[in-house]
Formats: sequence, C-alpha cells, structure tokens
Amino acid sequence: MTLFFPDVSDGQAGVSFDGLHVVTIKATEGISYTNPDYDPALQRARAAGAFPVAYHFLHEGDAAAQAEHAYSVAGKTPLMLDVEVTGDSNPGVADAAAFIDAYRKLEGACHFLYLPEWYWARVLQAASLTPLTDRGMLLWSSNYVTYSDADAGAGWLPYGGVTPTIWQYTDKGTLNGQSPVDWNAFRGHEAGKQDPASVAATVAEFKALATTGQFPVPVTPADPVPPYTYAAPRDLTAVGGHTSVRLTWNPPAPVDGRPAPAEYKVWIYQGTACDDSTLVSSYPRPATASPWQGGGLAEGKTYTAHVCASGPDGTHMLASAYAPVVFTTGLRATAPHIAVGRLLRSRSESGRQSWTGTTPGSSTSRPLRKEATSVRVRKVTFWPIDLVRDSSALVAAAIWSRAGWVIAR
Repeated sequence: MTLFFPDVSDGQAGVSFDGLHVVTIKATEGISYTNPDYDPALQRARAAGAFPVAYHFLHEGDAAAQAEHAYSVAGKTPLMLDVEVTGDSNPGVADAAAFIDAYRKLEGACHFLYLPEWYWARVLQAASLTPLTDRGMLLWSSNYVTYSDADAGAGWLPYGGVTPTIWQYTDKGTLNGQSPVDWNAFRGHEAGKQDPASVAATVAEFKALATTGQFPVPVTPADPVPPYTYAAPRDLTAVGGHTSVRLTWNPPAPVDGRPAPAEYKVWIYQGTACDDSTLVSSYPRPATASPWQGGGLAEGKTYTAHVCASGPDGTHMLASAYAPVVFTTGLRATAPHIAVGRLLRSRSESGRQSWTGTTPGSSTSRPLRKEATSVRVRKVTFWPIDLVRDSSALVAAAIWSRAGWVIAR
C-alpha cells in the first residue's frame, strides 16, 4: 500500500489523529523554540495508535546546541530534520551534517531529511548531497502537484543523485476536519496493495526506516524439514507377561546428516496379521526410552508389536521402517480346585484348627481330601458370594493347601 500521513505543528494544535498509522509532529526549532502542542500531540498520537515522528526545524549555525535542544524534547522518538529557508536563515548541507552527527552522539535517531527540491536547486545551488547520503539520510521531497504512485510522479524523481523515500505532495490537505495540513506519501515495497498484511508490512517498513534508517530484514522462511525416513530400530525383543509386554530395542543405524530419532511409536496387534482389524492399541505418545512396557492385553494370546523411529515433528513416522516382533502372553499358574459343599471349622484339643466340608449333595462332613491325601490348610480367604443361589450359602472360602486353591462354600 501507499502510506499517507500528515505533518503538523502548533498551527494544528489539538487536532485528532484518529484513523492514522503515522503522524509527524513538530517538536523544536533553532536552539530554543519548543512546540507547545508537542507533548499533547504525542499523547494523542499514541492514544490513536499512530506511530509518531518528531521533527526539528533547522537554523543556520549552532548545530550542536540545536541537537541538544531537539534531543531534550524529542528524546527517543525518531526525528526528521527539516532543512529549508526561514527568515534570513538558510541552513546548508554542512549545517545538516553537523546537526546529524551531534544528534546521533546523544543517541538520538535521525534518518529522515526534509529538503525540498526547490530549496536544494535555488538556495543551495544544487550542492552535493553526498555528505548526507554518506550518513544514511533518506530524502523527503516536497512538490505540490497532483499525487501519483508512479515512479514518474514529480515527488519521486531523483535530485542531487538521490531518489526520495517520502514525498510531501500538498500543504492544503484536511485532517479530521482541520485544514490546511501538509500531507505526505510513503510507498514502501507494497505500493498499490490494500490488504491488511500489506498495510501492516508498509507500516513496519516506515517504522524501521524512522528508527534505524534501514528497511526491516526480511524473515527468511525456515527450511522445510527434509523428507527423511528412518531405518527400523535394531535388536527389538519382546517379553510377554500375563497381560503386558516389555519391549527393548536399539536405535536405527545412524546416517550422516540426519538427526537422531526424537521419539518412537509402538503398535500392538493381536495375532500375526497386522491391520486395522487386529489393532489392539497404539501408543502415539513418545516412547523415547527403551525398555518400554505396555499393558491391557489378554492372557495366553499371540500378539505382534511394531516399533518405528520418528523425527522431531513426527511427520515422517508412517514412511519409516517398522521393526516387528511376535510374542505370546502367559497364563497364570492354576492349581486344582476342589469344590466342596459346606466349609466347617473345628479345633483340636491342642488348639489347632482343622477344616472339614460337605461334598455337594451330601450332608456328611469329612476332612477336606484330594485323592486320599489330607489337605493341610495354609491360608483361608472369605468373601460374600451366592454360589448356588441358596440363601444360606452367603460365604465362600478359598483355602490354599498343598493341593492348590480349594474353593468351598
């Protein structure tokens, strides 16, 4: 886009800056004058979201004193130096160069030079502008004709070997109902574009020029992540538990110039046919450490685990090679179960407890036996249960003996 903005002085005191991206405000002149509306105007600009640039009206001579005066008012606000006739003062290139040097020694930012072509040609006699361009000053022209964005527009034509960066194209403009007001144009690199991104880019360019004298450094897009893939992890092993698996592996063989894997992915399939229909679980979270353990499996089943390496962003995971391993979960050891009818407990004369029970369908109590081998009770656990839907059978017991677990009710 082309950025249009005004410059104001005490003659426009109190004017609103609503709707502006940029505004230039007169701060000082000579060695003593200060615009009484400068500070209020600065606050109005900031409240309106407009980027402010101060300007100093240069007089002939006393460049260092003028720089100190301007800096005492403008401070860190970027400054434009206005070089033109005033009364009997005709500041020249040497005055401007001396002011710039002194101002920058104070750590002030001064990169814009307002120097109308007519003043340069008639008063300065077309003096060389090299001392100013050597200091990185950007030319701000003045030519009050019909504005044009074209390079052939009067205010964009070079003079003194310098092409203007900004063109003041009228001194009879209007700003929020107040006139006359000077108006200026800055084309930047997005001339003619009005979309929000171009507007933001043009404003950013202007700010960079005002504060540093340089266009902002373009942001170079980050190089895309190379489309690399990984070989399969090495030495993959699996040890199945009853309902879990423990996997171990080593990283893929290293490849020069390729980063080490950032993470690993694990898939578990039931059986050896690995597809969506047999997928039991997947672990999308990084499994960055080996060994790795996962659960939720069934006992006594065959499973296949796939493990693959992934890059920093995981995007190349599906193209990387898998390391497969087949494993089987175990069965818990089960002892014979002896179902008895009713569990009874008695004490011997020595005080030791013994256990007898009735077999299903029998009312005769006898010691718990298995194939004529007496059952020695080692542990008894009770829990409420209704095994036979008999209101009287509300307690079951599991007895651990040499014969295994004996279930009684």
